[in-house]
Amino acid sequence: MLQSEKLATLGKLTSGVAHELNNPVCYVKTNLQTLQHYTGNLDQLLSEVLELVGTTGNAEMVSAIKQLKQKFDYEYLHDELPILLSETSDGLNRVEEILSTLRDFVRNDADDARWVELNPLIDAALKLVHHELKYVVTAVRKCYGDIPPIWGHPSQLSQVIINVLVNAAQAMPKGGDIEVSTRLLEAENMIEICVCDQGEGIADEIMPLLFEPFVTSKPSGEGTGLGLSVSHQIIKHHQGSISATNREGGGACFSILLPVTAGD
Repeated sequence: MLQSEKLATLGKLTSGVAHELNNPVCYVKTNLQTLQHYTGNLDQLLSEVLELVGTTGNAEMVSAIKQLKQKFDYEYLHDELPILLSETSDGLNRVEEILSTLRDFVRNDADDARWVELNPLIDAALKLVHHELKYVVTAVRKCYGDIPPIWGHPSQLSQVIINVLVNAAQAMPKGGDIEVSTRLLEAENMIEICVCDQGEGIADEIMPLLFEPFVTSKPSGEGTGLGLSVSHQIIKHHQGSISATNREGGGACFSILLPVTAGD
């Protein structure tokens, strides 16, 4: 209960921090766009001035300009500055995406069910857990099917996906790939989300108790044993099911089934 209260408080703090960070990120992004425009104009101006100098026929001036260009490494700056600004803009967009995803994740949507596109939701979850995956997971292989939206609570469903992804990464201490797929099971009118890892698999004695509270194979202090239990309750609330199987050759697969017409 104490841990749950801590996590609830952390969620509120995270939402507030994400909101506060969004304001400076917005004006930094605006200033960067302006800087890119001004830099482009200055570079164009300098290029035309240098071209004009070259047509004056003044050998002494041309030589002096050449020396200045070498002194300040003009050709390198001319090529690299736009790339640097572009990469900075990409990084800022990444920060903006993370903040947006964090705000969506911690938002209380208990009474805010709506139509949810699962493929983008999984992509957003992957962004959130990137720091958990990058040192362990060799590659995330995605195979998304053409699936319809479902009626549900996006932050709750995101919580389930995040939990399964983190478990998959933690099950691979020696590294490996994670496979994420979605498909429509037309006969059952269900959508299946599969997350498979190349880890050590699930122990036989734990498998029957996998979704029970406080059941975990992690060392003491590294897991509460509540993640899969909570995930099971969330999926059950969405009129779906979650199950796990071991793969031949090693690893485990989690299968999440959600009805196309899921709702309260």
